[in-house]
Parts: sequence; structure tokens; C-alpha cells
Amino acid sequence: MFKFLFSIILTVNVLAVSRLFLDFAKFTANQENIVRQSVLIVLLSIMLVSYIKLIASHVKYAQKNL
Repeated sequence: MFKFLFSIILTVNVLAVSRLFLDFAKFTANQENIVRQSVLIVLLSIMLVSYIKLIASHVKYAQKNL
């Protein structure tokens, strides 16, 4: 039961972060400043990778303790 709830929460979190990433990508597509767009996309990519690593660590912890 806990694994099922945990997987639902992780799925919702990943979808929320993906939606946020797409919204920022649409926002930067409307900007004319290439440097600002590049920096924002790099920062968002770093955030997304670190968030995926955080989720992976939570999954490993949950597998050990549930």
C-alpha cells in the first residue's frame, strides 16, 4: 500500500516539474535575448537532473525501508 501511494506521489511530482519546465521553455521561446534563454535552459536542466537524482535516492530509501 505504501509503495503504491509513494509511486503516485512521485509520478505527480515528476509531471509537475515537467510542466514547469515546458512553461519556462515556452516563456523563453518568446524572448529575443539568446543569452538569457540559454542561461535559463541550462539552469532548468540542472534543476531537472538534480530533482531526478533526488527522486532516485528516495526510491532507493523506500525500497530498503518498506
